[in-house]
Amino acid sequence: MSVPGRTSGRLRATPVSPLTVAGQRYLVSPLPTSDWVRNAQAAGWGMLAAGRRSRRVTLEEVTDPVLREDVLRRFPVEVPHGVPFFIRVGAVASADPDEFAAAAPGCVVFLVV
Repeated sequence: MSVPGRTSGRLRATPVSPLTVAGQRYLVSPLPTSDWVRNAQAAGWGMLAAGRRSRRVTLEEVTDPVLREDVLRRFPVEVPHGVPFFIRVGAVASADPDEFAAAAPGCVVFLVV
């Protein structure tokens, strides 16, 4: 994912792992003050790349707490390779889906449109 910087406007890249829940694609971050999250919140869009393909997407922050919990509950199942990062930053202690759902208030979830 590349999003424009808040000050420079230049695209800044960061690795992400999109997940699909109920037919919708989402991006999640356990670090709500990270630069890529703050840039995405400010810009509302980014370039999502997979291999050599890249496309511009709209990023809508999910504010509904129930939906955020549902998305985060699916994260350890859909993106198991992302679980160690959540553990390393202290967002969760294990890959338990209920623990991810409980961490939802401190995480950011974007709907990818």
